[in-house]
Amino acid sequence: HILKVEIGGDSQTGFGTEPSHKHHRSDLSCSRGYEFWLIREARRRNPELRVYALAASVPAWVGGPLGTTGGFYSQDLIEYLVQYLQCALQIGAGVIQYLGNRNERSWGPPAWIIELRRSLDSAGFNNTRLILPDGAYDEAIIKHVLSDRDFARSMQDGCIGVHHPCYLPRHEVQAAGLKYWASEDQGVRGDWDGAGCWGRTLNQNFVRMNMTSTIARSLVWSVYDGVSDNSDGFIDAVEPWSGNYVVRRPIWITAHTTQFVQVGWLILDTLSGSSGYLRYGGSFVTFIPPERDGRFVLVVEKLHGACRACETEASQMESLTVSLTGGLDAAVESATGFDIGLWMTNRSHNFMRLPDLVVENGTFPSFTFTAMPDSIYTIVALPSGQRHHDHRAN
Repeated sequence: HILKVEIGGDSQTGFGTEPSHKHHRSDLSCSRGYEFWLIREARRRNPELRVYALAASVPAWVGGPLGTTGGFYSQDLIEYLVQYLQCALQIGAGVIQYLGNRNERSWGPPAWIIELRRSLDSAGFNNTRLILPDGAYDEAIIKHVLSDRDFARSMQDGCIGVHHPCYLPRHEVQAAGLKYWASEDQGVRGDWDGAGCWGRTLNQNFVRMNMTSTIARSLVWSVYDGVSDNSDGFIDAVEPWSGNYVVRRPIWITAHTTQFVQVGWLILDTLSGSSGYLRYGGSFVTFIPPERDGRFVLVVEKLHGACRACETEASQMESLTVSLTGGLDAAVESATGFDIGLWMTNRSHNFMRLPDLVVENGTFPSFTFTAMPDSIYTIVALPSGQRHHDHRAN
């Protein structure tokens, strides 16, 4: 439940140019561009949404005589970022929970990060957390966290965000008290192969690397023909002026997690046996609410779609028996009972609800189902009578 937006900087940053809220030092307009509108619309649909804002470029005046090359990490930039956050509040986009300083570049002197934190706090943005480096992993960040108390405080409850990690376990990140995210991952086509790559990435980034958030590039593809990575989005809107858009297959894959898991839920780790790899290919991840009241969401994937950077694996049909232990048995001990709902997406069907699973009593309550190759499933313990709408492919 995270939306990542670009802080427009008046420069071409990959697929176009987004306008800045400050074209020059004495300028300020909070109504430019579409990002604040997008945040407002997203939060209308999901008030619990977390928003992460990142600058990929800034106007030439930032940095004064040194310019944005030599003076990027300057007091100018701190004021620029603080005013962006103030604009978000002023225009009704709300609080930006996470802030990065620069996309895929050096992450700045530690002293500058400390000063940024102080300025954010002074401006009332105490709960806006920092994400570094938003690019390639840099072990120097953790070294500074462990050796510099002020830097550690500046990064408190923040994140290490890396791009397209595939397999990059870094146990020292969580040991230092930071979250570990794929802050940009898997630019994938919107077809079934791209959806398969995305679904596998969502699950296996946690299983492989204990990453608790994976952010896709791109949410909406609204770019002229001829640009590289064409149709690299979850939704196609190549003629936005017409109001026409096409929902692509990765949206349905994403729903297998986000339709049921809420902000703040816990992910059960691989050591518990509640998340991990399947014997005949694929993976599974279990989510529970912090109340530990017996509800759970189990996402099982055996997807084949090829990724651009990470290895692809095959899977086979597999009969899976899931034992409800470690508190999950509350789902069947409740006086009112729980339904064990089952949803499935494959090459021909989107987010189709299958018959509920039957819980068998034994030493531990359990249920069994068959997972087919190149498919994804979500098993949900819902209080009896609570139903989610079926969604079927046309």
